[in-house]
Amino acid sequence: MKKKIWVAIILLIISFVIIGLYLWQSQRTKTKTEEIRLSGTIEITSVDISPEMAERVILINRFEGEQVKKGEVILTLDNNTILASLKAAQAAEKTAAAQISITKEQMENVRKNLVRFKKLYDEKAIPESKYDDAKTAFKTASDTHMMALHSLDEVKARIDSLSIFLKKTELISPIDGIVLERNVETGEITYPGEVLMVIGDTSKP
Repeated sequence: MKKKIWVAIILLIISFVIIGLYLWQSQRTKTKTEEIRLSGTIEITSVDISPEMAERVILINRFEGEQVKKGEVILTLDNNTILASLKAAQAAEKTAAAQISITKEQMENVRKNLVRFKKLYDEKAIPESKYDDAKTAFKTASDTHMMALHSLDEVKARIDSLSIFLKKTELISPIDGIVLERNVETGEITYPGEVLMVIGDTSKP
């Protein structure tokens, strides 16, 4: 009788051990499965920040891991040369505008002389050569005025171009995101197309 009881107890202990091992193995397998499901990499859309000109970096506003806003200036290039050229072009614009006023007045005076000389010529009060000289003088004055107008147009075009380049010395983030990479230091010279920063758009995986 006692022998049967001991056998039953041993079998019960073995059963508990087997059940315990099964539950432990099941939990371990579940943990591994969860770990596998959680492992991996997150892919996000990224944007390269590159300059359109060769210039020295004078200011870095954002670094790796920092958040950026769309439209925010994240890098600034040296703009001293562009500013000097822009200032000179603006001064040239004033000179060209003044020259236009002068040539316009001169052309108007010559035109009045031409009208007067034509009347005299029609009345046969002056020789044809005098009338021809008046026509030549008017053409010269007109050409000079047109050249002044053309010069002003060229100066304005240069100002527009320099203004665009001035804006390009400020590198702006095109998206809301985070700085994933920074490949430049303050004081370094950059080149067109060089990737200075990489911005990750976390809203668009």
